[in-house]
Parts: sequence; C-alpha cells; structure tokens
Amino acid sequence: YAPTLSTTDASKVRMGGYAPTLNTTDASKVRLGGYAPTLNTTDASKVRMGGYAPTLATTDASKVRLGGYAPTLATTDASKVRMGGYAPTLATTDASKVRMGGYAPTLATTDASKVRMG
Repeated sequence: YAPTLSTTDASKVRMGGYAPTLNTTDASKVRLGGYAPTLNTTDASKVRMGGYAPTLATTDASKVRLGGYAPTLATTDASKVRMGGYAPTLATTDASKVRMGGYAPTLATTDASKVRMG
C-alpha cells in the first residue's frame, strides 16, 4: 500500500499492488498492474495500464495504451490515444487522431476533428 508515488522519471515503474496516486512528469514505460485510482502525468507516452485505474490525467496522452478498465482518460492532447479495453469516458480538448477500438460509451471533447471510433 503506497498512497502516493511522486517522481520526475517513472520509467520502468511497476505498480502491482494498491497505489492511489502516481504523480510524475515522465510516465514513460509505467506499468500499472494493480489498483491505482489516479495516474497524474505531464507526459504519458508509452503508459500501459493493465489493471484498474479510474483516472488517467495527462496533458500529453500520445501513445497511451489502455488495456484494462479505465473509466476516465482526461487529457488536453489526445493525439494517438489508443483504447483497447473498456473506457467509459475519454475527456479531451483536442481529440485529433483518437482511435477507440474497444468499448467507450462517451467521448467528450471540444475539438473532435479526425476522431475515429472503431
């Protein structure tokens, strides 16, 4: 049980238990295999979420992959977001190049240019 993990470089971070909050400015190669209610990052490139994470909050969600259950992905730049699992809500101010290949009941965006929902 680790309520908060704060780091400026979360490369190769593995969370296999319960961690309510992961705060990082670089979440490259973060793997969340357990229960993590919130992942806060300014760069979510290569984030992989394989467990249960209610919220992924990021200003750059390029190359984010959600393979598990993530009720909310909140981002200001959702370019190249790929959602392959179950994500009820994708909230973004720029949904250009969003690809949704799983189950996503709601896509909330102020700019839905080039949104693809498969």
